[in-house]
Amino acid sequence: VILSNVLNQPLPHPLILPVALCEYGRADKHSHSVMRFMAKLDDNIMFLCFTQNVDQSMLVVGHTLNNLLRLVQHTELGRTGPFVCYPELLRYPNTKLKKSHL
Repeated sequence: VILSNVLNQPLPHPLILPVALCEYGRADKHSHSVMRFMAKLDDNIMFLCFTQNVDQSMLVVGHTLNNLLRLVQHTELGRTGPFVCYPELLRYPNTKLKKSHL
């Protein structure tokens, strides 16, 4: 969230830390909320990568930390303007993005 504020880019998924994340690794009924949280986090990082024109061939679905590293090491970090979104790299590709994102 902090990085999106610095880059002045609203995120497609608001994130609320699930209680189950605090107990990550325990097999219980809340594990699906942890997985959903992680998928949305991954999508948000992918979205920020798209806005900064990170080369899509460097991004891997589900490799959240790798994608974040690619983002912060990108030479155009802080750019503004139009960008291309690659829905095949998103876990929730049917999310409706605001028109300002397209």
